[in-house]
Amino acid sequence: MSEYIILNGNYFDASQSVLTANNRAFKYGDALFETMFASGGKVPLFYKHLERLIKSMKILNMEVPVKFTVDTSGLKEEIIRLIVKNRFFHGARVRFSVFRNDGGLYTPENNEVSYIIETTPLKNKKFELNQIGQKIDVYEDFKKQINLLSNIKSANSLLYILASDFRKKHFFDEMLLQNNNNYLIEAISSNLFICKDNVIYTPSISEGCVAGVMRRKVIEKARKSDFKVIDDCMLTVDNLLLADEIFLTNAVSGIKWVGAFKDRRYYNRISKQLLLSINDEFFE
Repeated sequence: MSEYIILNGNYFDASQSVLTANNRAFKYGDALFETMFASGGKVPLFYKHLERLIKSMKILNMEVPVKFTVDTSGLKEEIIRLIVKNRFFHGARVRFSVFRNDGGLYTPENNEVSYIIETTPLKNKKFELNQIGQKIDVYEDFKKQINLLSNIKSANSLLYILASDFRKKHFFDEMLLQNNNNYLIEAISSNLFICKDNVIYTPSISEGCVAGVMRRKVIEKARKSDFKVIDDCMLTVDNLLLADEIFLTNAVSGIKWVGAFKDRRYYNRISKQLLLSINDEFFE
């Protein structure tokens, strides 16, 4: 059975070539993307994803199509129809990519964009907490520079690719990244949270981490659950070693708890509570 993608509102067989060698995402990394979780005709946090995407497009001087700002429900319906067409009846990972149209060298001929929606099946119908805690370490070979581009999800992902390759070779589940000031800011595909004495800490956006959609939701849920949240931290390895709990968040997995860093071991009381609350909001 064929699987399908959507390019600018039209269906194409996923095995069909729809981009040329002149594609600016391929040639220059001139693209942005959002990854989302979808299940049961729902795309949790869709409008927050779209808000972040539009903000990032404006930073990169991309023209924002009227469809992204007026008929936003139409984009959401396109995602849902694609999932149904692909017959993904449990959960699905959705990748929504936006790239500047072909033309030009470093200087684009214009700032008009196209978009692609891709879906891949998942086994879970809602966010599920990992049963075994993740083993993590710090990736130190390259640091992330702090600037306006640090917070967006661009197609220029070499730092994350190198960290992920290191993770695989050294048998870790995740790697934490540092900024150019040597503070811990995020993981390869997730935002970072630590807990100490019932207080939740997460690095400041100004320190260079991606402005995660699930990060925002977790902070909101934690505060509604009467946790004190400090969301402008500068975290170090010592903070990890003194923490009671560490967890990682992204829009596809929800929350993943960390079981081990160096010789320290951790539990998942707060991460479990927060994920239950998020699932209750979206799927119950």
